[in-house]
Amino acid sequence: MEPLLPAAVGGMAGALVTKLAESGVEWLARLVEAHSPAVQQQARENVRNFMIRLAQRVERLEAELPATARDVFDRALDHPGCSLLMKKAMLSAAVTSNDDRHEMLVELIAQRLTADENDMVALVGGAACDVVNALAPKHIQLLGLMARLMAIRPSKVIEAHDQDTYDRFVLAWWAPLAKLTSGLDRVFAIDFDHLAGLGCIRISVGEWNLQNVLSIASQPKQMTVTMNRVQETEWWPDMHRLVEAGMKHAWPTSIGSLIGTLYHDRQIGQRTTIEWD
Repeated sequence: MEPLLPAAVGGMAGALVTKLAESGVEWLARLVEAHSPAVQQQARENVRNFMIRLAQRVERLEAELPATARDVFDRALDHPGCSLLMKKAMLSAAVTSNDDRHEMLVELIAQRLTADENDMVALVGGAACDVVNALAPKHIQLLGLMARLMAIRPSKVIEAHDQDTYDRFVLAWWAPLAKLTSGLDRVFAIDFDHLAGLGCIRISVGEWNLQNVLSIASQPKQMTVTMNRVQETEWWPDMHRLVEAGMKHAWPTSIGSLIGTLYHDRQIGQRTTIEWD
């Protein structure tokens, strides 16, 4: 079988990705051996594209790590949980050419490489790999939107002594919602049912209040964002439609939070740490 990693990758990241690619030849052969030559060729091409993305991401990760922490690559494939996640991600990548799914699988591996065995990405990463191929791009984006709404907050409490200052800060914080809601005009109630069926969200007869969700902790007293100001934003029409379509009854699970946060961080350009409550 032709190499899965056509371009040379250097450093410790290269050693890890090369070893993974070598293992992947065997995994992939077992996956596609009973299928037609056309299916086998498409699977190989999918995995090659995935491996190129993974190599680039792991190289960036290596550059971000302090020299004292780079032995994570040496330990990665020796840890059963990490090795299993990599195998799941590679085999999931083989059956899709979708860029969003490949990016999600790549990010799951990249985050797992530096995670403690009790971190969320280690505990639910395998389950996330299992459902990625059942998610359309709009579902992944919807989970990213829900992660921003329900799991991600400023690192410091807002200091605001008047409503106008508070509203301006809050609306600035929620500005990324314009990007996260854009293009979700084809999300309907069935999409929330689908996410619930995959274990990415749970649905309740109760509902959360959007004004309360959008309001951010403040001092010296807790304020609530002015909805008239919210309704003037560019993202309000899309947000309102999604809430009424079923999002107000939905809460992300640990799987949905992980997938959503990884998507959110890639789109918005930040790194978020999810804490267990």
